[in-house]
Amino acid sequence: LLGALGQFKGKPAGLLISEIVARELISHLAKKAADTKSLVERAIRDAEEYLNICWSDIESLTSFLDSVKNADDVAKDRFANFVDKTGATLVSVDGLLDVKDLIKKYFNGLAPFAITGKKKSEFPDAMILMTLEAYAKKNNIKILAVSADSDWEAYASESEWIFIEPDLGKAIAEFQPQNKSFELCEVLSEEFS
Repeated sequence: LLGALGQFKGKPAGLLISEIVARELISHLAKKAADTKSLVERAIRDAEEYLNICWSDIESLTSFLDSVKNADDVAKDRFANFVDKTGATLVSVDGLLDVKDLIKKYFNGLAPFAITGKKKSEFPDAMILMTLEAYAKKNNIKILAVSADSDWEAYASESEWIFIEPDLGKAIAEFQPQNKSFELCEVLSEEFS
């Protein structure tokens, strides 16, 4: 499904990615890359011992592995490639996040802090939602966010700018022109039946 997001490149209904989401995603990708590199290094060491592979083959594999970029660079490159393929706009918290409002919501138990009770772990989500809402207001657009998180739903229920769809496939389908045509035909069929 992530590959289908490329359809938004250059279209009026674009893809937005919060700076917080981008940083979390890059961090996750870097950890996966580092873990994978460690597994490959261990496999190379084990290959010499258990598969009787000669040293020159091991040396060339090790040399190749040394030439691989570090995990952080791999993650940043993968994310930059995704942004390029999808035409995503990165939404920074700078100038959009009202920290006073964030603190007020936190201490008053307001959405997105109100539902789960895990207030401190919800700070990134709150920052994302509040930044996206400010971006939407500033640009006079509506945002369809994809999340199955009940705190996101609670926040969106009070927002005229953000709407939530828990399923990525359904969210993408909202932007398919043929779906709108089918819906119109169904409405007309019911109306004239």
